[in-house]
Amino acid sequence: MLAPTIRPMSKAIDGISVDAINAYRSAQGLSPDKFCYVDSVDRDSYVATDRPTQLEINKTLAEQDHDPFQSTFTTPDSRSFTAKVGVFEECDGAKRGAILIVYETATKKIANTLEWEDVPFRFLWPGKPPALLMQGQCFECGDANVLYYDAGRKRFYWEYEGD
Repeated sequence: MLAPTIRPMSKAIDGISVDAINAYRSAQGLSPDKFCYVDSVDRDSYVATDRPTQLEINKTLAEQDHDPFQSTFTTPDSRSFTAKVGVFEECDGAKRGAILIVYETATKKIANTLEWEDVPFRFLWPGKPPALLMQGQCFECGDANVLYYDAGRKRFYWEYEGD
């Protein structure tokens, strides 16, 4: 299981409660395991064990002209969404990372998720149309998943782009 350097302590991410996240996951058949704690990830969440490494991390994050942990985008059918990277803790203590994609409306609702267990969190960057968004473990390694939207079916889907 995931062993992140950050431990989630909250019961919501940007207005989306842990109960709403659990209900979405259950309805989608993602996992029977429930989350008890969640936290969004930001630039300050990425912490190294020594100062030189932290300085390099800070430099790399500062070079990004976008927020690597949150992205707002509009689909071809003019719907607005925000993708947010988070860290989640199951009630048994197991941790995982995920991206929540949320409708940008007055009442926020989950539209899609992407979960993983291998690293604490991943990075986001804008996609080139028709891709809406990309995510990966690093900015330059070429290992990325690309988010697309099927306007006819009103559904998101991820495709692995590879190295």
